[in-house]
Amino acid sequence: MPRSAAEDRKLLPTLIPAKGPSGDEQEVPLPGRPVMDSISERISDELAARMIGAIQWGQALKDLIGNGAHTVPSRAGLLLFGALILGGCDDFRYPRDAEDTLERVLAEQSVRVAVASDPPWVRVVDDVPVGVEARLVEAFALEIGAAIEWQNLSQVEALEAVERGDADLAIGGFTQRSVNAIAGAPTYPYFSDEVQVAALPDAIVPTDLDGARVFVPPDLLLGGYLDDEDAVAVSSLEESDGLMIVHEWKIPGSQLRPTNYAIRSEKHVMAVPKGENAWLMRLETFLREKDDVIVPLLQEFAP
Repeated sequence: MPRSAAEDRKLLPTLIPAKGPSGDEQEVPLPGRPVMDSISERISDELAARMIGAIQWGQALKDLIGNGAHTVPSRAGLLLFGALILGGCDDFRYPRDAEDTLERVLAEQSVRVAVASDPPWVRVVDDVPVGVEARLVEAFALEIGAAIEWQNLSQVEALEAVERGDADLAIGGFTQRSVNAIAGAPTYPYFSDEVQVAALPDAIVPTDLDGARVFVPPDLLLGGYLDDEDAVAVSSLEESDGLMIVHEWKIPGSQLRPTNYAIRSEKHVMAVPKGENAWLMRLETFLREKDDVIVPLLQEFAP
């Protein structure tokens, strides 16, 4: 007949294995048994049962691994031990949310998204967000069965909203560097935006950019990046040597040719409240599955 939790509490001090005189392991009582009895009487039935279970799992692992100093546990043994632990934990959930964001979003079927305009990642048209990240969020919300509550804010305000817990997610062309510098927790970098020097079809690509005239589109604001190459930034393609700074994802399908001159790499992320690890993992799982759609979306929403 199984022991009751109360009986388990009384056995608790005697279940610690120790070496006997012959070197064999024995169950021996701990010193100060009256003190342990007094303490164990204060332990709830549920906690006592969990402690007994933990001790038994520990003994099970030792039996699986063996007593040899150099014994390596088998994969089957470790899997069995893991199954014992997971099966005995009624509330074993990892990762967890500090504020239960994932659980709330799924229960309420609503997600609050702070939006900051930054084309082609996001732009707001008639109060409706469109763009690469807006499209991704719409697909994510559809996948988890949640309606979207959009919040149109500035970039700083959007990140502060997730920091305060007023939004569950923030999008706006954020980079890992910008989120870390302001507020919120970044997702993994779901896209690396490479910017490089590209060449027109008839242009001669120099062996170095020293003195080369390179067109810098005004929307990029990257003329300063050419200083390290001793190149000259110009404001029109006609003034250039057939070279221009461009996002790498714009090259396919154009007449431009890639070169080996990398200018900048920005790691794009979304932002969530800090400590919401289950929510973050759910979002990142979705983003990893959409890796192959980012460039087509960028090309679709490019200005």
